[in-house]
Amino acid sequence: MKKIFKSLLALALLSPLTSGALNKLPVDSDVRIGTLPNGLTYYIRHNDTPANCADFFIAQRVGSVNEEDNQRGLAHFLEHMCFNGTKHFPGNSLISYLESIGVKFGANLNAYTSTDETVYNICDVPATRQSSLDSCLLILRDWSHDLTLADADIDAERGVIKGEWRQRQGTANNRMLEKAAPIIYGDSKYGQRMPIGLMSIVENFPYDDLRDYYRRWYYPENQCVIVVGDVNPDVIEAKIKQLWSDVERPSFNVTPAKELVPDNAAIIATVQSDPEQVNPVVQIFIKHDDLPEGDVNTINELRRELARDLVVDMLAERLTDLETATGTLMNAVAIGDRQFLLSRSRDALMVRAATSTGREEECVNALASELQRAAVHGFTDVELKRAKLDERAKLDNQFTSRSKTTNTQYARTYVRHYLDGGALPSQEQYYKMMKGVLSQVGIDEVNDYIRSVVKPDGSNVVLLAYLPGGNDIAMTDAKLAAAYSSVDLASLTPYEAAEISSPILASMPAAGKIVAEETYPLFGSTVWTLSNGIRVHLKKTDHNPDRVYIAAYSPGGFSAGYDADLAPEYHLINDVLAAGAYGGHTATELRRITAGKSVRVDLAVDNMEERIFATSATSDLPVAMQLLHLKATQPERDDQAFNSIIENHRMKLSSNNANPTFTMADSIHYYVYDRHPLGAKLSLDDLNRVSYDRIIAMHRDRYGDMGDFDFYIIGDFDTDSLRTLTEQYLASLPSAGRREKAQDIGYHYVKGREHMRFTTPMETPQTIAYTFYNSPCDYNLTNVIKGHAFGSLVQSALLKDLREDRGWTYSIKAHGGVGAGMNGDDPSNFIMPVYIRVSPENADSTFAIVAATADSLADPANISDDELLKIKQYMLKSYAQNAEDNNYWITVLHMYDKFGRDMHNGYTDIVESLTPADIADFARNIILPANRIQLEMSPAE
Repeated sequence: MKKIFKSLLALALLSPLTSGALNKLPVDSDVRIGTLPNGLTYYIRHNDTPANCADFFIAQRVGSVNEEDNQRGLAHFLEHMCFNGTKHFPGNSLISYLESIGVKFGANLNAYTSTDETVYNICDVPATRQSSLDSCLLILRDWSHDLTLADADIDAERGVIKGEWRQRQGTANNRMLEKAAPIIYGDSKYGQRMPIGLMSIVENFPYDDLRDYYRRWYYPENQCVIVVGDVNPDVIEAKIKQLWSDVERPSFNVTPAKELVPDNAAIIATVQSDPEQVNPVVQIFIKHDDLPEGDVNTINELRRELARDLVVDMLAERLTDLETATGTLMNAVAIGDRQFLLSRSRDALMVRAATSTGREEECVNALASELQRAAVHGFTDVELKRAKLDERAKLDNQFTSRSKTTNTQYARTYVRHYLDGGALPSQEQYYKMMKGVLSQVGIDEVNDYIRSVVKPDGSNVVLLAYLPGGNDIAMTDAKLAAAYSSVDLASLTPYEAAEISSPILASMPAAGKIVAEETYPLFGSTVWTLSNGIRVHLKKTDHNPDRVYIAAYSPGGFSAGYDADLAPEYHLINDVLAAGAYGGHTATELRRITAGKSVRVDLAVDNMEERIFATSATSDLPVAMQLLHLKATQPERDDQAFNSIIENHRMKLSSNNANPTFTMADSIHYYVYDRHPLGAKLSLDDLNRVSYDRIIAMHRDRYGDMGDFDFYIIGDFDTDSLRTLTEQYLASLPSAGRREKAQDIGYHYVKGREHMRFTTPMETPQTIAYTFYNSPCDYNLTNVIKGHAFGSLVQSALLKDLREDRGWTYSIKAHGGVGAGMNGDDPSNFIMPVYIRVSPENADSTFAIVAATADSLADPANISDDELLKIKQYMLKSYAQNAEDNNYWITVLHMYDKFGRDMHNGYTDIVESLTPADIADFARNIILPANRIQLEMSPAE
C-alpha cells in the first residue's frame, strides 16, 4: 500500500492536474470522524499534550449572516446565553461546575460568533475522571439543544452585551469598518451583519425572537462535536451516540445557504474617517476565486496553498524594500492572503500600510505599483529560492515538533475542516506530500498565481482608507480609486533581487574556554563559567523538540549612568536595536542571509538590565550563536531604518491624543510610576532631539563589557556541540571585568491614595475605571501564590457583581502578582491592577465596588471554600503545564540565580494547603495598608 501511495504521489507532483484526474488525499487515520443518523458530525482524537487533559468543542454552521433584519445581534446574543442556563446546568452553575475542576471562564471556557460560524470551547479539562469528561459532553449536548433561555436571564444579559458593544465600538477601527461594510459588500448580507448587531434590537427584542432563532438554526445537521485529548475514543464515541440519540432532525429544511460575495468589474473604494483614528491607514484587497470544487482535498489544493504562501513571502520581501526605499511614505506594511474581511466564503490578497496625512494617494499608488510589477514581470529565481528555503524551514519545524501538537491545535484544525472542508492528512503524510510539492512548484506556477489575482483592469479590487478627523477630510473615494488605477504598467521595470552570499560574521572570533562546571540537582541544571566571566546555565529538555531557547541578563540597564535628559533615547533604544544594522548588514540583509534558518535574536535594555533573547531550531543553533555574537558586538547606523522609526512615532504622537485608549495607557504609565520621566510619553520635541549616535553609544556601553552576563540555555541540544559553540561565540564576547548592580533612579510605584479624573472627547461615551494597588511584600513562593490567588478572587467577585448581577460591563481585567524590586535594592512589591470599562453614570460606584471587594477579603468569612478551591484547581493545572514550557524554566533558573529564591519546588504543597484564613491574613497585611491610585477617564461634556 505504501508503494502504491508513493507512486501516485510522485505522478501527481509532476504538474497541476485536471480535476478529473485527481484522487482525494488520505485522511489522518488517528482522528475518528463520524456522522449520526440525525446529521450530527463528530471528530475524536486521542492526544496527550498536555497530559491528562482534554478539549471539547462544538462548532455551528451559523452566524450573524443568517439573521433576519429584526434579529441583528441575536446570533451573538445566543452565544452569551449558552453560559446562562441549560437543562442540566441552570443559572450560572455551568461556569461554577467547570471552574471547580480547574476550567477557568475566559481562559479555558469561551466562545465566539462571526458572520458564518459560532464555536464554543471547553479546554484543558482534567481527564483523570470519566465523570468530568461525561459532564463536558453533557454541556455540549445542552448547548446544542437544551438552552433554558429564561426571560430574566435574557434581560440580565442585555446590559452585558451593551458593555461589549461599548468596548468594541469604542475603537475607531470597528466604527469605520461598520460604516464601510455596506459599500465594500454591496448587496451581500455581509455588509449588514456585524456580529455585535444593533443595540436597538439587543436592548428590546421580544424573548421569543431569540428562542425562534435558536430552534431554527441549532440542530444536529448544522453542528459538529470535537473531542481531543487524553481520552478513550471508543468511550467518547459511545457517549456522543447516547447523548444525541434522542435529538431529532427538524421537520423543516433550513440548511444555511452560502452567502456569496459578488465580483466587481470596477474598483470599489471607500474613505472613512474618525476623530479617534491614530494615523492614516490604507488597505488594498483583491478578491479571487476559490479553488475549483474538483481540486478540493487533492494534490492541487496543496500546490495552490504553497503557491499562495510563496507569493505572499516574496511580496512581503519586496514591500519591505519599498518601505525602506520610500523613507517616510509608509510604515507597518503588512500582507496576507486569506479570508476577505468578514466573509469566509471569499478570499482576498490584502496589503495594508500606515502613512501620513496628505500622502494616502501616493502610498496606494506605490503599493499598487509593486503588486502590478509582480503581475507584469513575475518573480525571480533568486526570490523563489529564498522563499522556498523559508517555507521548507517552517515545514521542517512543524514536522519535528508534531509530537507536541496540543489538544487545542488539533481541535481548531478540525473546526476549520468541518466548516471549510479541504484536506486533512496526518502530519507525516502532509510533510511527505509538501516536500514533494515544494520541490516541484516552479517560477511559472507562482507567476501564474499572482497574475490570476492581480489583473491589469483593477477588477475585484477593493480599497479602504481609515483616516483621522471628522467629515471635512480632503480625501475622496474617487481619488483613492484613481491612485490605484493610475499605475502606468508600461513604465514598471522588473524587480532586481540580488543574491546575498556574505557570511554573518566577516571573521571568526577568537574562542575562549569553559573554566568551571557545576551541577544543580535542584533543577537538573548545569552551570558553566567561561574564561571571560560569563556564566551559562544549561537545562536540557524535550518539551519543544528541535527547539533551543536562550535568554541572557546583566544588571545595569538605564540605571548605570542614568541621565534624565536621555529619556527619549531610553524610550526608543529597543526599537532602534531591532531595526538597526550590524557588521555591515542591514536588518533586511540579515534576514535574507539567514533564509531557511529558524533563528531569531533580539537585544533589549530596560531600567535595570540589558538582555538578549534568542531561539532557534537545534540544527540552526550555530547560526543563532553567530547572529547573537554579531548583534552584541557590531552595532552600526542604518539611517533609513532610524528615520522610519522616528517618523512612525511622529505620526502616532500627532494624533494619539485623540484616541482615549492611548491617552489612558499613557496616563496609567505616567501616574502609576509616580510621574517619573521614564513613565512619561514621548513628545514631538523629544523625537526631534533623539540622537542615533547616543543610542549606538548606549549599546556599546551595555554590551561592550559582558563579563557579568548570565546566559540561560534551555531545550533540545547536544551538550558536546553546545560546548564547542559556547567557547567559540559566548566565551569570546568582550569582557573587561566590570561587575555592576542596578542603581536607584527613583522609578517607584506611586505612594499614598488618590483619585484622579480627567476627560477627553469620545465617539462612544464610556468610562475607563482603573485602580492600581501596590504594597511592600517579600518576594517568595508563598507570597507569589497568595498574591495570585488574591487577584483571582477579586476578579471572580467583580465579574459576578459587575457583569453577572448588574450587567454593567463585559470584561474585567484584574490580576495580583509579587515581583522583585524595580530599583536596585528596592523592596519587592505586591501589585494589583484592575481595568474596567463602564457607562459614565456607573463610574463612581464601580470604583467603590472595587475597593470594597478588595477590602472585604481581609475577612475569611467573605472567602468561600468553593470559590478558593476553583482558583487552586486552576493554579495547579497551570503549574503542571508551565513545567513543560522552556520559557518557564528560564524564569525559574534566573530567579534562583538572581534572588536565591526557588520558585518551583513546593508549589503544589503550598497551593493545596492554602485556606481562606491565609488569604485574609495576606489581605490584612498587604491590601488594607496598600498604596492605591484610581484613574478615571470619562467623556468630555
